Amino acid sequence: MTCLQLVKKNSNVAYRGKYANIMKSSIISQSLHLDFYKNLTIPQAQTFQSILLNKKIPATYPARTQNKMMASASQMVDIKPTYVAGISMFSKKISAFESIGGQNKLGFYTGTGALYLYNGDEAFEGNYYPTVDMTSLVGTTTDHKTKPITSDNAKYLNTQAWSGGVSDQQNGATTMHYNMKNVTGSSLEARKSWFFLNGKIVALGAGITSKENLNTETIVENRKLFNTNLNSFIVGGQTINLGQTKNITTKWAYLNGAVPSKISAMSSQLPLTSQPTKKTKTGNWNTLNIRNRNEPVSANYAGITISHGKKPTNKSYSYILLPGKSKQATEVYSKKNRHRNSR
Repeated sequence: MTCLQLVKKNSNVAYRGKYANIMKSSIISQSLHLDFYKNLTIPQAQTFQSILLNKKIPATYPARTQNKMMASASQMVDIKPTYVAGISMFSKKISAFESIGGQNKLGFYTGTGALYLYNGDEAFEGNYYPTVDMTSLVGTTTDHKTKPITSDNAKYLNTQAWSGGVSDQQNGATTMHYNMKNVTGSSLEARKSWFFLNGKIVALGAGITSKENLNTETIVENRKLFNTNLNSFIVGGQTINLGQTKNITTKWAYLNGAVPSKISAMSSQLPLTSQPTKKTKTGNWNTLNIRNRNEPVSANYAGITISHGKKPTNKSYSYILLPGKSKQATEVYSKKNRHRNSR
């Protein structure tokens, strides 16, 4: 509301129109929540209604394409018309995470290459954080190891020198060579890269090595579902139902979205062997923050992992995410790349 009042005072008509568009789109998007209007005052509700009834104001967010490497934070943000993606890394200067006063007790992997893909399906809302398994965040290569947090002032820095990327403001590439020694005490290390292109996110990994006798894997997807009946999960032509875990030799997978008027399909071109799952996960808000009440919760997920086994040596992976593509387009894309690679 404050933003709207400030915008109205601007003499630039185009500027006012741009933000009126953003405001109307935000109202429509947020009004999908049942309690959206609950705390609005009568003047606020009347103002919102006047915006919604104004046919001169577009009702959808303006298309935007931007890529930005935030070098000082070891993060890259990629904005495309139908989705926004972000990579969170760490370095010799940027800690993988921080935990202060009993908060963020399981944040070990949040800065080790976690990929956040926002496309309107509300995957990160509700009971996401207590149920997702914080050692299995999308984009990370993990052995699921953690350790007790003993100090509020602890820093979890990378022992390796490289973490960074380049961007032309439209597309970008970011890479990281890291070791988990200062984060979880694990000997796990890897070299990981992401290329944010027009409608594609290419993920590459190499040099995955560890002395730990722990199952090491790369998390391709671990998505909280909006509705298990509508969120169909198809891997290589096989439908994965709730409660199933399979080892499938395939080159593609597709997760269908279920939110009206939202593009929430996520698709992948995968290595030959992967493990897709669709299952209910449970957790407790208190495990994340000692100030949270002891509240067990659950949510349904669809996921894909690439296993590197125990004590891996120079393992690698490659896959491509195609946010918003249809099942048919994903399969066709996979076949084209398979033929191209076989030449």
